[in-house]
Amino acid sequence: MLRVLLGDDETAVAYDLVDRERNPDKGDQNFYAATRRLLKKLGTPELIDKLRNDAWSYINTSPEIQEFGDRVRQNKADVKRLLGFTVSMERTTKDTFKISNTELFGRVLDSLSILRNGQKDRVFGRIYSLDVNHWEKLEKIMAHMDSQAPTLQGVIDKAKTDANTQQLSVEPEWMTEESITELSALLSCCESSEMLADLRSFAPVSALKEAAQRLPKDKKRIIKEWVLLAA
Repeated sequence: MLRVLLGDDETAVAYDLVDRERNPDKGDQNFYAATRRLLKKLGTPELIDKLRNDAWSYINTSPEIQEFGDRVRQNKADVKRLLGFTVSMERTTKDTFKISNTELFGRVLDSLSILRNGQKDRVFGRIYSLDVNHWEKLEKIMAHMDSQAPTLQGVIDKAKTDANTQQLSVEPEWMTEESITELSALLSCCESSEMLADLRSFAPVSALKEAAQRLPKDKKRIIKEWVLLAA
């Protein structure tokens, strides 16, 4: 989803078209374009940009985080439908929300496979910042996705020539030794089910299965568990 968020509208539509072809059941679909619109409405790209480029640190009372929390609560129905978590409006005895602004922002970052670091401070409480090492891994994955991701024109062209086909065929280049090796490396970098879901959104199942055979047993078991949970 991160690759789609940082891309453009046409890329999001292309992902949706491919997703619908692979997953006819709406319950299995990811609704990339709608999710992208929601994340932009919440102001997520701007905060990611601050984390990436400004080495920004934040606390629960940071103005940007307070405004973000307000927007999440205002759009709680769409957040539950598209991001998959419930936004509680319950308050504490001090009349503050039980689910803090930083926790809401953290849950949105989790949906994008973005990790953060947190450290305690006597004055400000917990201070958060971007996990730079993990971000660099995400950038490598997204760079690979850029070379393999569907384009809107590509999806349209394929539909014209293959109108009666219900599922995309596995392109020969996916099954080359180089592609399988790259996919195996990307699977090794997956540290959450969300990261795996991103890979599965554009890579053919047969190529991923072949790549998974090259993983260590422990990693292969974890990947299998994530796949079963997503089924």
